[in-house]
Amino acid sequence: MTTKSISASADTEQNHSGITKTWIRENFWIFYAGFFFLNLINKVFSGNAMIHIVTRTAFMIHGPALIFSLGCLLGLSDPDDPGFKRDTLFKALYCYIFYFFMGFIVEIVLKQRDLFAASKDLLAVIYIPAYSSVFLTLCFILLISAFFWKYIESCLKSRVLMTLVCIAGLLFAFIPGGILGYGLTGVLIGGDRFNCIPIAYYLLPFFGGILYSRNPGKGLVNKQACFIAGIMLLLGAGLMILHLKNPAAVMLGIACSYFCLLISRLLLPLYMAVEPLALKTCRHLRLKAGIVHNKRNESGFTDFILFYGGYSLLFLIMAFLVFFPFIHQGKTLIWEVDGVGQYIPRAIRFIHYIPSVLKDLMKGNFDYQQYDFRIGLGGTITLSHEPVYWLTALFKPSQIEFAYSFLILLRYYLAGAGMAAMLRYFKKPVYASYLACMVYAFSGYGIYTGTKHG
Repeated sequence: MTTKSISASADTEQNHSGITKTWIRENFWIFYAGFFFLNLINKVFSGNAMIHIVTRTAFMIHGPALIFSLGCLLGLSDPDDPGFKRDTLFKALYCYIFYFFMGFIVEIVLKQRDLFAASKDLLAVIYIPAYSSVFLTLCFILLISAFFWKYIESCLKSRVLMTLVCIAGLLFAFIPGGILGYGLTGVLIGGDRFNCIPIAYYLLPFFGGILYSRNPGKGLVNKQACFIAGIMLLLGAGLMILHLKNPAAVMLGIACSYFCLLISRLLLPLYMAVEPLALKTCRHLRLKAGIVHNKRNESGFTDFILFYGGYSLLFLIMAFLVFFPFIHQGKTLIWEVDGVGQYIPRAIRFIHYIPSVLKDLMKGNFDYQQYDFRIGLGGTITLSHEPVYWLTALFKPSQIEFAYSFLILLRYYLAGAGMAAMLRYFKKPVYASYLACMVYAFSGYGIYTGTKHG
C-alpha cells in the first residue's frame, strides 16, 4: 500500500469519526431532549390519551437509541490507548452527574418531593425517575466497558458468541415486573418496580453501535441490520398479541429505534448546518453580553435597569416552577385554616373600611369609626402597618382571591429585591447575587410560612 493511499484512508477514517461524533450529539438532542419535553407536555396535559401514548413510545425508543449512540462513541475510541480507561470512567461520572441533576430537578421542582428524601433515593439508586434513568444505564455501561472491555472485544470478534449474549440478555425481559425490588438490579437485568432501562435488554443496540463506528463503509442501511430490525418488529408484535407487554415493548423499542436512527441519519446534514449556526449565535450573544457589561460599568442607570430586569425575569421563572402545582390544580394561596377563617374576612372588611374612612375625612369628619361590634364580641379596629397589605384596598371584594395570592407573590418579589439591593451595595457579582436572591426569596421557611400566613 502506497503512502498516498494510506493518507487517504486515514483522512476517510478521521472524516467518518468527526461525522459520527456530530451524529451522536444530534441523537442526544433528538432522542433525549425530545423525550424530556414530551414528558413535560404529558404532565401539563395529563388527561390526553394520545400524548400519553406518544410519551410511552418515546420512552421505549430513546433508551436503545442512546445506547446505540454510546456504542458508536466507544467504537471510535482506541482501547489500547493508556487513557482509555480513565476517559471512560470520566464519561461514566458525567452520566451519573447528569442522572442525579435531571432527577433532582424533576423530583424537587416538578413533583415537590422532600429535598433530603429525594436526594437520598437518587444517590443510593433506591428510586430512579424515568426522566433520567437512561443516564444511569449509560453510566453503568461505561463502568463495565472501563473494567471489562476485553470481554466485550471477545464478543465482538465472535458473531456466534455475540448473538448468544444478546439473546440471553433479551430473555431477562420475560421476568415479570416487581419481582426484583432494588433499582440497581433493574439497571442491570430489569424486573424491578421502577422506570429503569436495563442493560441486558439492549446489548444488541450497544454492539451494533460499536460495529457501525468501526465499519464506516458498511453504513447504517444494510441487509443484516434491516433483517434484524424486521425480526424484532415481528417478534414484538407477536408478543404484544400474547399480552407479554414487557418483552414486546423491548423488541418494538429496538426495532423502532433503528428506523428512528435512520431518520436522524438522514437529518444529519441539516443538523450539521444548524449546529455551527447555533454555536456562532452563542458566541455572538456572548460578545453582546460583554458589550452590555461594559456599558453597565459606564452607566449606573443602565446597570440598574438590566440588573433588576434580569432579576424580574428569573423571579417569574422560579415563581412558576415553585407554584406550578397550585396553577396546575387551579388553586389559590389561601390557606383553608387561618386564611379562610381569619385573613380573607379581615381583608374584605379592610376593603370596605378604608374607602369609608377616606370619605369621612374628605367631609371633614375626623370622628371616623374605630370600634366594630362585628369583631368577636366587639373590639377596636386594628390596621396592619405593612405597606403591601394596604394595596388590598385597590381591589374589589369580588377580586379578593386573586388579590390575596398576588400580594403574597409581590412579597416574595420584594424580599428578593431587598436582598438584591444589599448585594449591589456590597458590589457582589451579578450571577452570584441572582442565586442568593432566589435562595432567599424562595427559602423553605419563606414558602412554608408565606403560603400559609401571607
